[in-house]
Amino acid sequence: MSTFAEYLDLLWQIQALDAASLQAREFMAREDMRASGTERGVDRLMKQRGDADAAYKLMEVRHRELEAELRRLDARIKQIEGVPDSEAAVAKHREAIEALEMDGLNLLGDIDTQRAKVKQLDNEIEAQRKIAAIEREGAKATAREKQEVIDDLHRQREAIAANIPEEVLRVYDNSAQRHPGTAMVRTSTDFCAACSGELNMQLIMRAKARTEFVRCPHCSRILDGPAA
Repeated sequence: MSTFAEYLDLLWQIQALDAASLQAREFMAREDMRASGTERGVDRLMKQRGDADAAYKLMEVRHRELEAELRRLDARIKQIEGVPDSEAAVAKHREAIEALEMDGLNLLGDIDTQRAKVKQLDNEIEAQRKIAAIEREGAKATAREKQEVIDDLHRQREAIAANIPEEVLRVYDNSAQRHPGTAMVRTSTDFCAACSGELNMQLIMRAKARTEFVRCPHCSRILDGPAA
């Protein structure tokens, strides 16, 4: 029959496997987060592209309205030109035409600039989509690879856990839920190696005896004596 100290040794092996599994899961999460960040960047570019395209189309509408107004004023001048006392009205219409033509030229410049902006965003979106696709495939490959590692670690854990009484394993598992990867700590000083809380001599001696579960009064982690 195994001693409690031997159960603690087995729990240390389980904690090492749990820490490795946690590290693999965190790596998977980072890769997924990186790919998701690039995908969100594409979404932001798409939103910018939509806004830029909408502004471009409004400019085109405005330019068509200017051209229509210019045609209307030209037609009006032709109607009244030569009519007695029409000189002032014709002059006024010509001034309006000159102002509209200037506005039209400025607007054409703005349209060209906006068109170029839309094109630039299209290029950026295409480039970022390619990067996002590569990163997503990389994240999927990493997930498959790390999942195989996690599955193997789980099998090793199950084999070790089979040699530990259920009630002993349950205490560790409850601590591991609160402190993944650091459920157990060594006591080599007067302070908890995890939370730095001060430990009294009685707790330290009980932990070193390795005959029962001893917990840190500050973080509730399982305390164990120094490694042999």
